[in-house]
Amino acid sequence: MTMEIQTFLNIHPGSLWLLQPLTVLLLLVLLLLQTTRLVFQEGEPIHLRCHRFTSKPLYKVTFYQNGKDQTFSPRNSSFSIRQANLSHSGEYHCTGVIGEMLYTSQPVNITVQGWGGEITPESARHSARSRLPSRKRLRRGWGAKSKEPSLQLTGFVYFSVFSFQPIKYVKGRGFQKQKMLVGV
Repeated sequence: MTMEIQTFLNIHPGSLWLLQPLTVLLLLVLLLLQTTRLVFQEGEPIHLRCHRFTSKPLYKVTFYQNGKDQTFSPRNSSFSIRQANLSHSGEYHCTGVIGEMLYTSQPVNITVQGWGGEITPESARHSARSRLPSRKRLRRGWGAKSKEPSLQLTGFVYFSVFSFQPIKYVKGRGFQKQKMLVGV
């Protein structure tokens, strides 16, 4: 991924040449594991999505739980568990190929909780009501229109670049970038 950044200093018009230092801090996340929530109850579905932040296609996607591969798909970047149980708790991440490079997402810790006690008719009615999608849940989790999970950023990489770029002040035209010729 290439990024060209152009900045200009407030320079007096009398100076003709300047070697301009440029420091850039890029936040780069190419592959991200998305989920609707981090804590689930037993019996609820878990939906995971391996999301890319480039225009290139993502393929050969593999989802992992606690380091063990769970599913592989040449094209599908989603993974679902219909009814979660306690064994589905753990650290999840995904890998996928973008272009010709294999990328790995940062891990996401997902917890599946048991019901914790006896199930009475009242608690069963309450839990059934709590599973129905409300407006608040639709806004926070799966979108009502887009059907996409909400974004949960799990990691990032810093890059630092330092370069010198010659610029020249041309009267009537302002500052212009100059090509740097190196001769031996």
